[in-house]
Formats: sequence, structure tokens, C-alpha cells
Amino acid sequence: MRYALNPLIVAIISELKDATPSLSFNGNPIDVFTSVSVENLLNDGVPVVVIRPANTIEIDVNKDDLGHEYVIEIEVYSKFAVGLGGWGNNNDIVDQVLAKFRPNVNVALDLSADNFKIIAQEMDNISSFIESFSDSVLYSNTISITFNITDLTT
Repeated sequence: MRYALNPLIVAIISELKDATPSLSFNGNPIDVFTSVSVENLLNDGVPVVVIRPANTIEIDVNKDDLGHEYVIEIEVYSKFAVGLGGWGNNNDIVDQVLAKFRPNVNVALDLSADNFKIIAQEMDNISSFIESFSDSVLYSNTISITFNITDLTT
């Protein structure tokens, strides 16, 4: 089984940034990254979305084939001056992300160019975090999604 993480991350970013509708806040597109420093979150403004792999597990697809299960975390960050925004604003962005990846909306990320196929995806959980500063509040939600992928070349 070949490692499918890179094509999966590329497909997730494409779904969030390029597919219609793309993620937006107050009519403006939201940037999607694979990493961002805390300093940039605090100094350069938000909202932003960060995609990062959390876990990879090898699974038996059948007797002769192995697949991989990839747990991907999609983190949504929003920073507001005290009294000018909050959980509701951040949750609006989370709702947009969830609408893209809920299994019942038949969203199939296309990994066929790399000869991979997603055979299942499942929302695992959403965790929330808040951090207060003297002049602002940083809100974050982490959405954990599991993707089961098989290699079509084997």
C-alpha cells in the first residue's frame, strides 16, 4: 500500500478553497494552510483554517489488500477584539467545513489521479478552545475526520 496522505491533504484543501461554495467569512474567502505559527494567528488576523494529519493506521481491506485509515484534523481559528465576535462567528465557519465533509452529502474527494479511492469517511469529534488576551479573544475548533483509503494499483 502506497502512502496516500499527500493526495488526501491536497484534495481536502482543494475542497475547502476551490470547490463551490468555498469557505468564507463576511463575504471574504478564508485562507487554508497546512501550518501556521501562533504568532501569525495573533498578529496577522484570523479566521484561518489549518489542516493537519493526526494519525495513520494500516487496515485490512480484504485478505489480499491493505488500506490506510487517516485521521485528519481541520482546525478553525478566529480572533476578535473583546466584545466584537465570538463562538457564533467561529461556529459559522465550522458549519461550512462540516457541510463539505458530512458523509450523508455524498462528498467524494477525488484521489483517482493518484490511483487511490476513499472507501469511507467519518466525523469523529469536534473539540473547542478559547484563549483570552488583553485586547482580544482567540477561538478555535478542531474537527477530526477519519478517511479510509485503498490503493487502486494493487
